[in-house]
Amino acid sequence: MHRWSIITIIMLQFLYCCFRLKRNVQEPVRKSKSQDVSQPSAIDIPSDPASVGIKESGAPSSSASPNVVVGSSAPTLPGAGGGADLAAEACLPLTPMTSVPSRLAADAHVMVTKVLKTCSRVDGTMGYRPDSQWIAMGFPCTAGGGEVSVKGHSHDPKFVAYRAGISCPTDPKDMNAVVELAKKYGLFVGGKLLAYTPMEVMYWEMEQYPDSGVGSTIELRTDETIKKVWQAYIDKQPVLVRFYGRESSWSRSDNWFEVVGNIVNTTPRRFKIETQAARALTAAEVEQLKQRCLALEPKRDCGSVFY
Repeated sequence: MHRWSIITIIMLQFLYCCFRLKRNVQEPVRKSKSQDVSQPSAIDIPSDPASVGIKESGAPSSSASPNVVVGSSAPTLPGAGGGADLAAEACLPLTPMTSVPSRLAADAHVMVTKVLKTCSRVDGTMGYRPDSQWIAMGFPCTAGGGEVSVKGHSHDPKFVAYRAGISCPTDPKDMNAVVELAKKYGLFVGGKLLAYTPMEVMYWEMEQYPDSGVGSTIELRTDETIKKVWQAYIDKQPVLVRFYGRESSWSRSDNWFEVVGNIVNTTPRRFKIETQAARALTAAEVEQLKQRCLALEPKRDCGSVFY
């Protein structure tokens, strides 16, 4: 009996030791969890915006990192100096090459006929936006390929015609070439060329001879004109003609244009036009042109052109 009492006491002491050991191990874990709950995590959002260098208005405080800008406005361009100056810089002045309508360049057979984004400059003059969309017009046969028709013997023709329709090749040849030409002169940088079409010749007059007529075909009929002009053409001397017409496109307006150009012999039956000057006509000048057409003998179909 005594022996069992001793065994019982030893077992109780052993269980007590195990209980104390387990308690000592769990106590630090509970303390660690308690500390984690009482301290904020690194990704917690603070309730005070100033504590991370951000003002309540959304602007960065002086203590904010210089590499992080919160709620900032667009940066001012170097040299802009404010809204008015920036607007002035973005509104480029119209030049002889960008006034509408105008010739793109002194040596270019193309005109700027429309600029969609115009603006007013600080000095009160009109300007244009460099990213403006624009429209250009070319001139038939400036790339050559004009067809020459002759009736009679080539040494003594009875009829000569130079055909300058809208199908005759232009120089520049296409829209991409016009854009590259504009870039060459620093014009319409960032803008888009919407259309490039040839001028439709609707009326013409010889510069030094009485011949004139309606349409895109320059027909020489008087004996004096045929003799002198054809001989000059055969000798590869320039033949000066004034061409009148309008844009042949969906952007067509009421503007009439005058193009002064030389017919130049490239082959016996082909010619090209070298433009010397181009401009838009006033309403009064168009009316004068109409009256000259109506006075022609024999009568021409002026009503189909001047309407």
